[in-house]
Amino acid sequence: MISSLSKYIGIRVLSRTTSQHAKNNNYSIKQFIDEYNADYVIKGSMQTILNQSRINLQLVDLKQNKVVWSDKEEFDLKDIFKVQDNIGNKILKHLQIKVVTGSTGDLYSKRLKNIENLTLVLNSRAKWRKYTIDGHKKYVEYQEQLRKNLGPKSPAIYNGMAWEIYQRIRLGLSKDKKSDIKKLVEYSKADVAAYKDASAYALRALVEFRYGSKDCEKTKSFVKKAIDAGGSVDTFSIAGSIYKRCSDLKSAISFYKNALQLAPNDNGFFITKSLLAAYYQNNDVDSIERKRYRSSNVRLLFVCSFNERKR
Repeated sequence: MISSLSKYIGIRVLSRTTSQHAKNNNYSIKQFIDEYNADYVIKGSMQTILNQSRINLQLVDLKQNKVVWSDKEEFDLKDIFKVQDNIGNKILKHLQIKVVTGSTGDLYSKRLKNIENLTLVLNSRAKWRKYTIDGHKKYVEYQEQLRKNLGPKSPAIYNGMAWEIYQRIRLGLSKDKKSDIKKLVEYSKADVAAYKDASAYALRALVEFRYGSKDCEKTKSFVKKAIDAGGSVDTFSIAGSIYKRCSDLKSAISFYKNALQLAPNDNGFFITKSLLAAYYQNNDVDSIERKRYRSSNVRLLFVCSFNERKR
C-alpha cells in the first residue's frame, strides 16, 4: 500500500521503517508533527479468524487531531492482494481530491473514472505547474501514457492535449506556432462540447484571451460559464489571471483568494505567487506582509504493520 500511494507525487509517503519506529515507540501526535513534519497518519488493524479477515483503517488529520476518513473490509485471505489494492485506491483518491487538489481533482475524477488515469493526470498537472522545459517533457510523458490508456478518440484527452500545446507555445518550443494555435483552439472547443464543465470553460476562456479574440468581455463570458458550472481551483486561478490582464486587479485578487480557499495544498506556491503579484500591482503591500503561506507536498505516515489476531 505504501508503494501504491507513492505513485502520486502530490504526497510524500514516509517509509515502512519510519512507520514501524513510530509505532514501536508509541509516538504522540506532537511527535508525528515535530519529528516527521507529517500531515496525516493512517492507522489500522487486521483481525483473522480461520480464513476470514477484517481490515479496519482510519486516516487521521494530525493538525485537527481528527479522523477524516475510515473504512473496513471483510474478505477471504486468498483475496488479500485484491483488497489491499482496493483500499489503497480509496485512500489515494481521498488524498488526491480532499487533501491536495480539491474541486479540480474531483472534476478529473468524474471524467476519468479510473484511479490509475486520475493519478497520471494529477502527476502531469504537478509537472506542468513547474513551467520549465524539463517539467513540460515530464508532462508530455504522463499525457502520452494517458492517451495510450484511453485511446486516441476519447474526449477525456482533449483537455490534456490543449494544455500540452498551450505550454509548448508559451515556452517557445513550438515548431509551427500557427498550426499549434489552430489545434489548441480546436481542442478547447471540443473539450467544452464534450463536458461543459468548469474545467472546460476555464480552458476555453484562457485560449480565447490568449489566442482568440483577445477581447476581455467575450473572455469574461466564458469565465462566468465556468463559475456557473460549479467553479474549481483552476477556474478561479484562470479568472484571476484574465481579470488581472484586463486591469481589474480587485476582482483578480478576489478570484485568486477563492482559488486558494478551494486548494487544500498550493503545491509550488502556484496560485500564491499570482496573488502576491496582484497585491503588489495593486500597491497593497500590507496584505503581502500580513500573510504567511505554506506550500509543500502532503506527508503521509503509516503507523500500522497490521496486527493479526488468529483464533
